[in-house]
Amino acid sequence: METWDSEEQLLMLKKCNELIGKFRKVVCFYSNPKLPITSGLHSLNALTREMRNVIHSLSAVHYHLEPATTETNIKEALQRYKPDFIAFSAHTLHNQMVLENENGKPEFVDARTFTEMIVKSTVNNPPTCILLLACDTLRIAEALSVALPNTCIMFWISVKVEDVAAQFFTRSFFEFISTILDEKRLSLSDYIDCLKYSVDKFSERFEIQDPEEFLKHRVMPPDIVRGIPAYMINGVLKKAMITSPSTPSKNTKNIDDSSEVDPPPLLVREGSSGGDRTDKSGNRRKKLIF
Repeated sequence: METWDSEEQLLMLKKCNELIGKFRKVVCFYSNPKLPITSGLHSLNALTREMRNVIHSLSAVHYHLEPATTETNIKEALQRYKPDFIAFSAHTLHNQMVLENENGKPEFVDARTFTEMIVKSTVNNPPTCILLLACDTLRIAEALSVALPNTCIMFWISVKVEDVAAQFFTRSFFEFISTILDEKRLSLSDYIDCLKYSVDKFSERFEIQDPEEFLKHRVMPPDIVRGIPAYMINGVLKKAMITSPSTPSKNTKNIDDSSEVDPPPLLVREGSSGGDRTDKSGNRRKKLIF
């Protein structure tokens, strides 16, 4: 077996590590431990496809990916790579991020502990943007925004986010990033442009509304109601414009006690109503604002 034993080889390896450290500014964390039935949460079935999208979209020079995230993984990766952009894909439960322990079992981390971990691990190089891909992350986003006022915290303000919809959103986000990441280090405005692009693409397939607005009335959400993207800078919240009614319509199907309340499979929206605009190709698109 050939080893790196010569001074020249070791110097080359050191330079490679330095170059990777300079350009690898995207770090993605994924956590999908096996959860107890009593939690009411299902495995994130789209998580593997999310990781595949990142691997496919970005050059390996630009990103580091952690497929089974523990607190130790997070601290070590953030201190090593000093990323400009950090993404977390995981479950949340009662405002706690669900990470993994060393044995692959769930570890519930509250907003304060999670924030302190991020802040301490990035104290000399605070990130420009953090993306939280999980349900019910408002309290976590608020804590991060207070501690990192110059960082853009992107998240889903809706209580429920279906994982296929999150995967579609993430794919659009990283596809956009990949078009400019080779050219420069992304600024705050670049990341916001990425978010707006992703919301625009998301709205072509889904309605922007919290499914909980329907479920709390014991009404099945329409097939295309999948969540509300938002971002926060220095505690100021901006969210995508709602494109679906806030309250259920009379024609919406009620949920009985035996109904499955998980969102239905991904469906493509065939048209839209007021507030649309038509592009040059004749396709109708939602007009979105933050």
